[in-house]
Amino acid sequence: MSKVHAAFKEFQHRRDGLIKALTANLDTIIEEAKKIGKETPYDQRKCLWGLEDKSWELRHAEYPCSEAPPQPEPLPPFEEGMSLIEWTRIVADFSYAWLATFSAYLSSSFTLEERKELLKEIRTLPLMRDVVVLEDKYTS
Repeated sequence: MSKVHAAFKEFQHRRDGLIKALTANLDTIIEEAKKIGKETPYDQRKCLWGLEDKSWELRHAEYPCSEAPPQPEPLPPFEEGMSLIEWTRIVADFSYAWLATFSAYLSSSFTLEERKELLKEIRTLPLMRDVVVLEDKYTS
């Protein structure tokens, strides 16, 4: 397996885990987000991680982040009056931004042509926000 293909598979598997979290397991994520207030310190908030085995987990944020690869943004609070679709789109966009950063980390030792090939593969996938808001949970 080429390193480009391996990096794409890792991206795709982590993305699948995040999509699962924001669709099939959304109630668990919302429950955690409702515990967050605007004044909640950064290091007490949790980040949504997509894992290489297509699963997901919530971990406490680390500030400042001394780890490489980069960590996702902490979950935003789910505030009174906010629609489920609006909040989920925000989290999907944050998650996708983290995946983009993560793919840059994975490809840091690639040649320019290999990075282009990886980006070409990534662009074949729909944006996470488009996948998660098309689920039946929002349309029924």
